Amino acid sequence: MISLQKVGGLVIGLLVCHALVGCERKSSLPQEKEYFSKDSKPTTKEVIKLCRDLGYAGAADQFEKQLLPCVRLAPCTGTPSRVCSKIGGLPNLSDPLLWPKHKEKSLSFIAQINVQELPGNLPKEILPQKGMLYFFYDAEQATWGYDPKDKGSWRVLYAENLPEGVQVVSAPADIPEEARFKEKLVQLQDDFSLPEPSEALSKASLTDDQEDAVYELYEQFAKRRSPWHQLLGHADPIQGDMKLECQLVSHGLYCGDASGYNAPKAKVLAPGAAQWRLLLQVDSDEPQEMMWGDCGRLYFWITEDDLRNKRFENVWMISQCY
Repeated sequence: MISLQKVGGLVIGLLVCHALVGCERKSSLPQEKEYFSKDSKPTTKEVIKLCRDLGYAGAADQFEKQLLPCVRLAPCTGTPSRVCSKIGGLPNLSDPLLWPKHKEKSLSFIAQINVQELPGNLPKEILPQKGMLYFFYDAEQATWGYDPKDKGSWRVLYAENLPEGVQVVSAPADIPEEARFKEKLVQLQDDFSLPEPSEALSKASLTDDQEDAVYELYEQFAKRRSPWHQLLGHADPIQGDMKLECQLVSHGLYCGDASGYNAPKAKVLAPGAAQWRLLLQVDSDEPQEMMWGDCGRLYFWITEDDLRNKRFENVWMISQCY
């Protein structure tokens, strides 16, 4: 089920977001020019330089100004540690009884992040300096995060100490086979994230044709890096920005249609949207047999205050898809 609010956001999302591996989609604009070679993995710095070289200095300046440090969850190429970061597989929980449930049903394991493996570009105070973060989500993907009643259908656990001794050796029997994802060991790599083009171009002073070219450039850049799993930084949205939605729905307003956004309470809550930040973005990933809706993504959000105080129980999840 996709709400009216999400359908409205889809128009914008199609302009700025990418097709995932195994999910074919026509570009929103005719590709008159290939900005990157077919097999290249362009970086954010290359995108900024290319914008500048093409004469779109306003876009380059705004992209550069709004860059945020992030961490890419890249396939592991070295020798993994016993409790390394991963997507899918089984979590390294110290006790199988810690596996979270919602409405008496076990949640699917999505990812774990060993924060001791974090690279050095992040400010020290952003995340805990030791321990493990575990991410879980509804095995039936029945919730999207726009209903206050969805709370509990995802969980983020934090263990201050890495697990020792007893480990989980199998998933709970009530999790269906299609919700048991293949393991991908990942290494945490320094990176920088670009804002979505609409944020950058609103202050870039470009012509319509120039804006179209920047959207197309970003589209090609994003497509060549998928699947993209990311910790912190700017989200890569499909149906528009999620900060206000997180703020309203986490405070009890239904955001599956316009009612929550138009409620008198929304005006009071709206300023708090600026406090939300992306914690983890998990892409659809064909080799891991992860498919979120129609080639979508999961976005785990948290407020600055909750992150600083390690209140991961207050994380809000939004699911978006094409």
